[in-house]
This record gives sequence, structure tokens and C-alpha cells, in this order.
Amino acid sequence: MEELGQGWLVQLICDNTEDDALAAEKNDKGVAVDQGDEDVDMGQFEEQVEAAFAGTFGQSSTSRPSSSNLNLSKPIRDAERRLATLRDAETNPGRKAKTDDIAVQEQGLSLIRNLIGPTGPGASSEVPEMVDYILSSLGQDRVFHILASKVRSKTINAYSRRTSTTTSVQAPAPELILAVCMILVHMAASVPRHRQIVISQTSLLESLVKHFHHPHMEIRLAMCHLVTNLTWLDDQGDGKACAARTAELVKLGFLEQLEILEHDPELNVRERAKSAVWQMKQSSGY
Repeated sequence: MEELGQGWLVQLICDNTEDDALAAEKNDKGVAVDQGDEDVDMGQFEEQVEAAFAGTFGQSSTSRPSSSNLNLSKPIRDAERRLATLRDAETNPGRKAKTDDIAVQEQGLSLIRNLIGPTGPGASSEVPEMVDYILSSLGQDRVFHILASKVRSKTINAYSRRTSTTTSVQAPAPELILAVCMILVHMAASVPRHRQIVISQTSLLESLVKHFHHPHMEIRLAMCHLVTNLTWLDDQGDGKACAARTAELVKLGFLEQLEILEHDPELNVRERAKSAVWQMKQSSGY
């Protein structure tokens, strides 16, 4: 960190070409192209489209009539439009620039996570020292501002040749949400004063609570780990502070969302959610 400089790391995780990339994905009419962040199996989607045609026209997809000569139903038109978007995403330079930029930011955030180091039994006693070093060298407010920006949706304004300004909303990348969650999980696994710092980031936590039911299982699991770490009781001397942290999480809606995750389709998520709920209820007794 001292050799590379803190400015280098900040630039790595903040150097953002997403706006330019999204602008490149606007068509000439100024309409935002839907480039959702969900992982999509192109082959599976094509099969669904083929099946839709076959079911609609009662014939094999290889001999279906040209869509340009038919009055297609809205679901099929939407499916073809979505398929065209997915095909374009594979070769669209703007889309590739965005993907590359997210990958760099993800690695930069993972570097922060790894600098803090592993936690739990056998972890280095230098973890609290590294958390302090990161927060002091980069600036505590700056660190949490950056983390919050990675888990929020962005409103993108772009210009086209035929219209003036167009606006679209871009959901945060799952890779970045997970990276942010894991940094916070590591910080909250440090010492009580670091848990107090994390719990004081109300705006960041308000943004995170919206991701409790994210399609990516790893994010849901990370949210459970975060609650478990934030409500961990080191000793009786931490009792009142732990109860206050738990009360803040309840106020922000974390307990309510965890109780829903107790019925998650993934066994690991269900078990972690149940453990976090139990711990929150135990902590609230102080």
C-alpha cells in the first residue's frame, strides 16, 4: 500500500467507464438497451424462444414462418427483442468496456478485503491493525462512500443524435455487491469498535438491505454473515453496544428480511439465516 500509494487503489476501484459504456448501448432513437445484470444462458433462452414459436404455430421451429410476415404476440416479440439484445451484448464494445471495468473494480475491492485478511479462529492478530490502516490511509468517510456507491442503482443520462437527453437506471453489478459485502463481513469480524463503525454507516446499510433477496445466492449468504458478525458478542462488556447494534439492524429491516430467508430455496442460506435470527434475538435481551 505504501509503495503503490493510496491514490492508486482509489483510482482502481473508482475509475469508472460505466457511464460511457452505457451511453454506447443507446440506439439511435435514444432508447436504453436492456442490459440486465442477471446471468443468462444464451442457449437456454434461444430454446425457449424456439419453443414459443413451435407452440404458437404448431410446427417445428426450423420451418416456422418469418416473423416479419406474421402478427406476432407481444410475448414472442419481447422474446425476440431480448434475444437480439443478448446477441448484441456478446460483441458490443460498450458492453465489453463495462464488463472489463467491473472486473477491475471487483479485483480492487477484493484487494481491500484480502489486506484486512482472514478472520475467525487462527486469524492474524493484525486484522484490527489493518482495518485501522485502510480506514486511516484512504479516509474512513471516503471508504464507506465508495462502498455505498457500488451497491446502489445508478441513473444514467446519455445523448443521442436524434433526441436530446435520455435516462435509464442501471442496477449495481452483482460482483461489486458481493465484494462490498465481504469487506464489511471482514470488518465486522474484527473488534467491537470496528463493528460500531460499520453499524454507524446507516446510508450504506439501507442500500444493502435491498439485496437480501438478490438472485445470486452468494450475496444472500454474505448478508447473513454480515448480520452474524455485527451482532457477535465478544464479552459481557460489549453487551449494551451489541444490543444497540441489534436494535439498529432491526430498525433498518434486517431481522424482517432474515426471517424471510429462513425459507430460502438454498439450504446453506436457510441455515445461516436461522443462525443470524437466533443471534439477533439473543442479543436483544441485553
